[in-house]
Amino acid sequence: RRYKNLSFASFALCSFFACITIIMMMKVLLVCSALLLAAAIVSADTAAVTAFADANWNCANAACSSKVAVGQGQPNYQCAEFVSRSLAAGGYIPGIGPHDSQNSYLNYKHNGVAYDLLWVSSKQGGPKGLEDLLIELKWTTVPNTQVKAGYALMLVGAEGKFSHTAVGVADGLTDAHNVAHLRAPTSVYLGVTRVSQSYTCRSRVESLLNLKSLCYRHIAN
Repeated sequence: RRYKNLSFASFALCSFFACITIIMMMKVLLVCSALLLAAAIVSADTAAVTAFADANWNCANAACSSKVAVGQGQPNYQCAEFVSRSLAAGGYIPGIGPHDSQNSYLNYKHNGVAYDLLWVSSKQGGPKGLEDLLIELKWTTVPNTQVKAGYALMLVGAEGKFSHTAVGVADGLTDAHNVAHLRAPTSVYLGVTRVSQSYTCRSRVESLLNLKSLCYRHIAN
């Protein structure tokens, strides 16, 4: 009977370690799969933001029925709306598309809170705007020199800090509206208030495995 008890104990111990090994292997597979998916998402989203911005940088209105030259104003399609639509093209703004109505951007809601995505920031007075939404979506600050494709910059404009915005389309280069800029360095603006990046692809798998950076998307504000 002693030998039988020992055999059972050995079997139970081996089974326990086998289960632990299987669980660890499953976690590794989940992490690898998630990282591969994240890489594909980051690439696709960044490209979509850049593609939209480069195609619409000189549009005089959201329908792009007319265009302007470099450095000309766009009073009917201003900076915040342009950056918001560019980010929406990459899926960075939940529940809205790049070609939705202007009213949809004016009266955008996230988690029951209203945001005017035609407005840069409540820091310049007025309603909650694009910058406020980016903060709500947990975007984080990076050094001002780290502008990359898919970033949104909050800039110094004619009315001071947070009164202008642009979208990153390549390393160190931006597109903007009012006035129209294509692939412009940040030096063309009066100043850069803040640049940030945000991850919006955090999943339940990340929480389960206690991972800090599973799906990062790059944006600035």
